[in-house]
Amino acid sequence: MSSVLKYGQTFRTLRERRGFSLSSFDNVGCPKATLSNFENGKNMIAFDKLYRVLRAMGETLENYSTLLENYPVSEAETILKEIEVADKKQDNKSLAELYKQLLTSKELILAFTAKANFERLTDQESEEVTDYLLELEVWTYVEFCVFYFVVEDMRSNDIVRILDFFFKEGHPLFESSKVCERFTLSAIRSLAVLIDRGYTNYTCYAFERLEELGLIQSMFQKNLFNLAKGYWIYSFRDQTKGYAQMQRALEIFQIFNSPEITNYYQRRYAHFMEKERG
Repeated sequence: MSSVLKYGQTFRTLRERRGFSLSSFDNVGCPKATLSNFENGKNMIAFDKLYRVLRAMGETLENYSTLLENYPVSEAETILKEIEVADKKQDNKSLAELYKQLLTSKELILAFTAKANFERLTDQESEEVTDYLLELEVWTYVEFCVFYFVVEDMRSNDIVRILDFFFKEGHPLFESSKVCERFTLSAIRSLAVLIDRGYTNYTCYAFERLEELGLIQSMFQKNLFNLAKGYWIYSFRDQTKGYAQMQRALEIFQIFNSPEITNYYQRRYAHFMEKERG
């Protein structure tokens, strides 16, 4: 499920367009062999090196991100879209079949991602996905999707580590609207999980950080943010007010989105509240 080739080939497009050779970037700490391996999909380079090389070419990360968004959709993204569609429909049969196919083809991370939506991961499976995410040098849209789907099976401190990495100073990846949107959805889903586990102060901080970084960029995201914030109020401050805010958010989903979307979030938050009452 590697997306290194996608990143490398996009970089090559910019480099050749600008007329730079592979050996032009020794002075910014990125030798010819490193870039050659990157462009040919053999290895990823560290994000700070990629950023320095783009600046040396007079290119912006925003332009690079735009080219990435227009890159042909990867097989991993197609599979993740299948997982998302089946998850929203609660089509556990399709998810189970997809899990078996991915397991057979040795796509273990994607297989566990599919499984997490119809059955709890084992501790070993959860650790394997978590280790994969924590060891990444560069996140892509694909990894944010994986995080989104497996977060309920992750340890709380690992969820916080990932969120804090991107919250700290913001992140240049957010210049890509596609990546920014998926991170925001992943963060809001993560906060619902952490609220369910009693993380009062951290989730309050994280809601503020999402707003400070300007990551809530669409009406859909704002409404989802309000739904999760309502759950925070319900859990830690005032059940009546929190429940009312959640109901308003669900009513807005009903007006502006499909019944499938409304039912999906209604089920998710009813599940959390049932655990809370239990």
